[in-house]
Amino acid sequence: MPDSPRAPSAHITRALLLILLASLALKLALVWAVRDMGCLADECDYLLLAQRLAFGEGFQEIRGYLWPPGYVGFLAGCLDLFGPHRFVPRLIQVGLSTVTVFAVFVIARRFHGERTALLAAALVAFYPNLIAFSHLLWSETLYIFLSITAL
Repeated sequence: MPDSPRAPSAHITRALLLILLASLALKLALVWAVRDMGCLADECDYLLLAQRLAFGEGFQEIRGYLWPPGYVGFLAGCLDLFGPHRFVPRLIQVGLSTVTVFAVFVIARRFHGERTALLAAALVAFYPNLIAFSHLLWSETLYIFLSITAL
């Protein structure tokens, strides 16, 4: 039976907690800042497709493209459960991105040690594109979360 991994050292645990909380606070502030913003680019298409799916019209294409059905399904589920508010899926994405940061730490720690894992977590927590993906309705946050947690 393999040995169970030991707990991270106290200073690494504190640093990771600080990274997670700072990342979460930044992303929540951005979700609040864009709460009344209209949709942008792909967001508009995702929302239209999610509305169609939520209203029973099934998956459809727009401009000849079949958009990522997993993300459209995620948005349609949010519409069904929480109504037409973009705020809720954005909050969920912030949670998913925070869990992704932790998952990156766990994976990196397993293969490269605590210090490298902490650096990897910080890079994922504060990389500008990943921050933007978490408060805009783009598919990247969901698919990155699913990919990393599958590892």
